[in-house]
This record gives sequence, structure tokens and C-alpha cells, in this order.
Amino acid sequence: MLFGRCLLFVRNATHKTTAKSRNIRKTTPGKHRTTKVEDGQWVEHGTILATQNTLGFHPGDHVFLARNLTLRALVPGYVRFSVESFVPREGTALYQQLAAANKLETKFSARFISVIPPPQPKRFRLVSLT
Repeated sequence: MLFGRCLLFVRNATHKTTAKSRNIRKTTPGKHRTTKVEDGQWVEHGTILATQNTLGFHPGDHVFLARNLTLRALVPGYVRFSVESFVPREGTALYQQLAAANKLETKFSARFISVIPPPQPKRFRLVSLT
């Protein structure tokens, strides 16, 4: 009969107990925010050109600026880095600061990243209308 016997189930450990594990690293590693391509390099559509925390590189031709300030290529082509002078557009934060200080004549120089698409082949034929 089973009524006289006492059945005990013992749960065994599934992992060995060792020293207390903890996060040894006091600081997290960097996110490597920098340019990802070089000048003259071929890139495809959607390639990340630069990751940045502040606007160190401005978007040039055929470059998209994401919300987290990542620059991406909009078309396949060659990457070009340039330093250009510009006047801030009306309505931007920089324009409003300059208007408050009466320094709207000031020109700024900034670093731009552009993507230059390759030239398209001219495929057309002259058709006579007569």
C-alpha cells in the first residue's frame, strides 16, 4: 500500500552556485560617433555617412539628416566633404539668435557631407519631324 509510505520530492539545483556576479565595468563603452566613410568613397542608397551627437557635419546634396543627427545617403554615388560658408535660413534657431543680437550679416563656415551621383548616360535619338 502507498498510504504508509511518504513520498518526498526534492528539487535539485539547476546551476552551480558561485561567487556573486556583478557588473565590473564602471563606465559604459563609447558609441563610436564619427564619420563612417571617407572622401571619394562609393556609397549606396541608405548608407550611414556619419553618426554624431551635435551637428558637426551638415547635410549637403543628396544627404538625409535623421532625428538622431545621423547622416544617410539618399542616392548611390561618391562622398564629398567640404567646408562652405552659409547664411542661416530665416526661422531657424541660429537665425533668431543672430536677429536678437543684430548680427544678421555674419557668415558662418560649416563642414558639409555631400553625395555626388555618377553622370547619367545620354540616351536619346534625334527624330526628324518630316
